[in-house]
Amino acid sequence: MTLAMHDPGNDNVNQFVDTVSAFMVDLFRFCLAKKSNGPLGPPPNPPPHVSAQLLSEIKQIVDMLVTAYLRVVYIETWNLEEYCRDCIEKRLRDGMYSDREKAMSDQWGTWIPGTRVRLQSPRMIADRYGRVMAWILPNVLPPRIQVALFDAAKLCEPWLARKYNKYLR
Repeated sequence: MTLAMHDPGNDNVNQFVDTVSAFMVDLFRFCLAKKSNGPLGPPPNPPPHVSAQLLSEIKQIVDMLVTAYLRVVYIETWNLEEYCRDCIEKRLRDGMYSDREKAMSDQWGTWIPGTRVRLQSPRMIADRYGRVMAWILPNVLPPRIQVALFDAAKLCEPWLARKYNKYLR
């Protein structure tokens, strides 16, 4: 039994998204091999019907992902599994941030709008075991998409303020 209903009107959109996603994966592999002097095959061909603007944006996103992947910041004192377990247990018990979460916030800064971001170039942040904790991808989205997302987020402000106001005091 399937829970999602099939919408035949979305078949073309889904196929396009799948095709573009597969291209991005192939382009990521190609660019990663190129930047790390790995074995190179031919560059992947862009999917048909992709505009020059979208192709440029895809290449920018992939380039930033490859750069971040190759510039990992390891936090040697962190174990992501322990961190998540501590945060969940503490929040369930107290509804507050854990000491580990505060320590990370103190070390790396917060991502609340209006605060200063300390890492301003593409990076991947991993725990001592190499598990990805975060991706730092500044300006990965084109300005037009950033503006659209910012405008869409304004609709959520009343709900977010009620839900998270106690943490922002």
